[in-house]
Amino acid sequence: MSISRNNIHKLYWAYVWGNVNLLAPILALFYLHRNLSWTEQLFVLLTFSVSILIFEVPTGAFADRFGPKTSFYAGSLVRFISLACLLFSKDHIWLIYLSQVLSGLSATFFSGADEALIYESLKRDDREEEMGTEIGKIYSARMVSTIVGAIIGAWIGKDLTEWQFDLLILLQKVCVLIQLGFLTKVIEPPAFEHNRDHPWKHVHRGWKEIRQAPYLLLLFVHVTVIFIPTYIFDHFKTPWYQKLSLPVAWIGIIVAIANFLSFLASQHLGRIVSKGREVTWMYLTGGIILIGYLLLVLFPNIWIAIFVSLLIPLANAIRNPLYSQLSNEYISTGSRATALSLLSVLDSLFDVLIVIPMGFVASSFSVSGTGLMAIFLGCAAFTLIGLCFPVRRNKESG
Repeated sequence: MSISRNNIHKLYWAYVWGNVNLLAPILALFYLHRNLSWTEQLFVLLTFSVSILIFEVPTGAFADRFGPKTSFYAGSLVRFISLACLLFSKDHIWLIYLSQVLSGLSATFFSGADEALIYESLKRDDREEEMGTEIGKIYSARMVSTIVGAIIGAWIGKDLTEWQFDLLILLQKVCVLIQLGFLTKVIEPPAFEHNRDHPWKHVHRGWKEIRQAPYLLLLFVHVTVIFIPTYIFDHFKTPWYQKLSLPVAWIGIIVAIANFLSFLASQHLGRIVSKGREVTWMYLTGGIILIGYLLLVLFPNIWIAIFVSLLIPLANAIRNPLYSQLSNEYISTGSRATALSLLSVLDSLFDVLIVIPMGFVASSFSVSGTGLMAIFLGCAAFTLIGLCFPVRRNKESG
């Protein structure tokens, strides 16, 4: 088996197990069980973004200095500890915030390092033009995890009792250990051995590459300003379902269906998006997301809500791999993980700039029907702004 196929296969299964989040379908209810208000929950979510903002660059430099495999090990260990914090958070609410800090730290150890590993593996086998398709397969692993987590998590935690929450967290810890087993089988391409300079040299080099590629920054803004509202929508769709009288038991099923469709799209991205049409599809899927928000506002009924809940994840399943393809074309080998991490830092800054105002809107209206409409309109406005930023391929790679 070639190095690229081996690594993609191992990372696929590592992500299947490592991204299992059994609490996800009932996370808001878990926080309520811990006596967190809606406003406090928003601050918990923001803690994750701030954690990424703080740790993204150091961990990206760490990955470039010590290699992505070591970075993966560190991320898995930190993830295991973050779950332990949740397990003992019943009488210590601060442990929930610490868990989010560690969860963000864990994510940064993988962020950039995974894409760098895949791209360099494909490059070694002269397959780098397949980056978008292969990243789509990796992203589909997360969707498999979400599908399984939504169904099993909602079923085990249906009574919202303490022992059920504990069981869900313990099962997640087992999944992290299984993930670690797959990561030990990853093979680092020789390119990483040749570029292990001092970490801050990678930071300087990565930032220099970003500054010298203005269209990479414009591509980033286009993607992140459209993506963040989809994250906000995902959080607030549950109270919208409740307002439209959808039984809570159906939420997990809808999430599972949405991720199954996204999984299929990611698996067959190469067939959906023909080579050379990546830019067109970035604009097309962004427009689809915008239309989805407008439909929610114009037609407030449960069927439109379900349709949009399926549509937006499907569009993201296409956009995310294409963004990886287009952005990696602008970045050279030496400090790829660091450059990607620097972009992720900028993403976290945009999180703060967008999530906080939207959060105050939600809090001010007490998540009422009017407040939700304002949030969805805000999502539409930011998406329209994102679509105004151009998407272009790197001429040297395209």
